[in-house]
Amino acid sequence: APSDGALRCVPFVHVLGAYQCGASDLFSRLSEHEHFAKPLHSSPSFYFEQNHKWADYIRVFAKAAQSIADAPSKRITGEGSAGMLTLTWTHSERLHQPYITTMGERWRACNANRSRLPGGNEAFNACMEAHLPTAHAADRALEARAGAALQVPHLLRAVQGERVRLLALVRNPTDRLYAAFWQYPHYKNRFGASAEGFHAYHAEMASHFGACVRTHGLDACAMRFESLERRFEQVFYHCDQHAKGLYAPFVRVWLRVFGHEPLLILRHEDYTTHTREALTRVFEFVGLGLPASDAAWARISGKAIVFNGRVHPRNWTEIPPMMAETRALVDAFYRESNTQLAALLGDNAFTWPERTRLVPAPQSERVLPVALRS
Repeated sequence: APSDGALRCVPFVHVLGAYQCGASDLFSRLSEHEHFAKPLHSSPSFYFEQNHKWADYIRVFAKAAQSIADAPSKRITGEGSAGMLTLTWTHSERLHQPYITTMGERWRACNANRSRLPGGNEAFNACMEAHLPTAHAADRALEARAGAALQVPHLLRAVQGERVRLLALVRNPTDRLYAAFWQYPHYKNRFGASAEGFHAYHAEMASHFGACVRTHGLDACAMRFESLERRFEQVFYHCDQHAKGLYAPFVRVWLRVFGHEPLLILRHEDYTTHTREALTRVFEFVGLGLPASDAAWARISGKAIVFNGRVHPRNWTEIPPMMAETRALVDAFYRESNTQLAALLGDNAFTWPERTRLVPAPQSERVLPVALRS
């Protein structure tokens, strides 16, 4: 117990993600419920980013803990670190320190004469490639001691056990990928801010990712792409956005660790078009019950749309439609994973049989202005 006698809380609710799927908006509306105690900020990212301290993480919920102690109406708190769902290498580095430490040491050695030798870059890459087996062995030694290949769900369960509620919004991955391309400037800067630029981006990333899958399999490439071979580490942003739409490998791990009971996954398309119905499922799932009055519902549904923790700034009407040829290629890229996800969740809706497109939401609906059914 704390020496000062104060109540300390960990989040009961985790909005796991995914990026470009409305997770920030969901957490914003969830936190407006009269029985929810708000944290100091919504996305502490403790479980998947390096160098976050436990004491700092607990302080994020200090105000919420005080609210729960002082007001019987406040029942739970939570957080919305949207990177938790997708267990890509970047979002799992906290659990791969032996690999990272080993490769960091080898980097210094390999880099020592890089600028002074002819063909220095080629020699550097060959040197780093030669040390990959040592780094992988260091990771496997940790896994052997732990008795499992550790991922973020294992860490969360070790800290909180099964006393959690895990929420996620996932979106047609083809539309999610297109939204990510337009959201982050580095993709547009490299490939061009156009539908043709997106086509070129997908073609290049799909080629690299396909090469990985042919050698290592879908799950390994989704979760460890840039760590598997030196050539994949050199791919532009490591196919990160393509991997983040491969939901099935990540959901498989979450289910293996927690089972179905504490996990609720909803489709972004249903959340945006039937927001109140989706929020009803969420409130009941986390044990808050429904808002007590029409005024409470109005406060929740009337909130400004939130994107990445901010009021949504984008005018989606400025984005050109995806080319039909490109959509067919991206749909094919995600088809196997979507089929697996639907089987895991027992719901064929997660194959996204309806077509979606980027259009602005009707002004009368308080929903994210993205991906409505056509």
